[in-house]
Amino acid sequence: MFKIKKIKVIQVISDSNIGGAGKVVLNLLSCFDRNKIDCEIIIPKDSQLKSYIKMMDYKIFEIDNLGEVSFDFGLIKKLAKIFKSEKPDVVHTHASLSARIAAKILKIKVVYTRHWLGYQKTNFFLKLINNYFCDAAIAVSQEASHSIIATGINAKKVNIVRNGIVPLRIYSEMEKKFLKHKYKIGDEFVFGVVARLEEVRGIKYFIEAANKFLSYNKSAKFLIFGDGSLKNNLENYVHELCLEKKIIFCGFINNVEEAVNLFDVFVLPSIQEALPLALLEAMSLGCACIATKCGGPSEIIVDKKNGILVEKKNVDDLFKAMKLLFDNNDLREKIGHEALKLIKNNFSAQEMTDKTVKIYERLVGI
Repeated sequence: MFKIKKIKVIQVISDSNIGGAGKVVLNLLSCFDRNKIDCEIIIPKDSQLKSYIKMMDYKIFEIDNLGEVSFDFGLIKKLAKIFKSEKPDVVHTHASLSARIAAKILKIKVVYTRHWLGYQKTNFFLKLINNYFCDAAIAVSQEASHSIIATGINAKKVNIVRNGIVPLRIYSEMEKKFLKHKYKIGDEFVFGVVARLEEVRGIKYFIEAANKFLSYNKSAKFLIFGDGSLKNNLENYVHELCLEKKIIFCGFINNVEEAVNLFDVFVLPSIQEALPLALLEAMSLGCACIATKCGGPSEIIVDKKNGILVEKKNVDDLFKAMKLLFDNNDLREKIGHEALKLIKNNFSAQEMTDKTVKIYERLVGI
């Protein structure tokens, strides 16, 4: 009987937490046809991804300092040693230039996924390096493809494979009641954010819009799920506004499903996004979403049809969108329904995985 040749792939993910890139890797691992794909994973030591990958029974390699720098001679040596021993057909990196270099030196095909935007100037020499050490690039949105090309990678190597998710579960009314009790929420209308507390996520604008909204109507709460370097600064800002009981920092949460089931409206106030998984996950619950025109969201949201688009860094715009959805139940429900339909039909984790596997197959000649 004819036996299908397996493609051996090593995923290299430098994230220590479970951010967007980490979730994409977990979704790939959960959807791979293991009769066709033999996959191993390299992660930073003590990464939060480890326990999830172990549950799926994939082989894991842990490397110190993997997440600290993209390029390092010591890392190249460590990675090359693993690649030489494991003999993959493809190395799929989610940031690490060191991994791309190590793979290319050993004549292994390299796939590079870029999960973020960034148009910082790249000098001519670095552009040559980026292009040479990459056989195929994956952009998670059209905007991300422009960003990749700006780093020097040839446009012919770039493939747009939009992020896909496993739709979240809509909680029952009883479960939601329990959740509200857990987070000390009564009958208030809830606007929520799930994001890293960093400058690029625009949380300050969310807080300023919340402050403005509370001057209009006090029967709302604003929940912020996430952690990051700006946590103390943002908490102090809310304290200065005397709004600690209305704008609540809930900390980091692994279970985004729990967070978003609390929300009446999900808000993405970012300054820059490729294609945020948190937005897709919120839309998969039929939650009405407000997002800034910050890159990827503009490619999937049709304003006032399946979401609301606002200008980034614009507090007035964000406040008006909050007010619109707060005051208009029918519009909010219609937008949530259209959002759910969009995600169901266009952003499945399996479709993302199948498109990724086709890139592997093309590179190895299957």
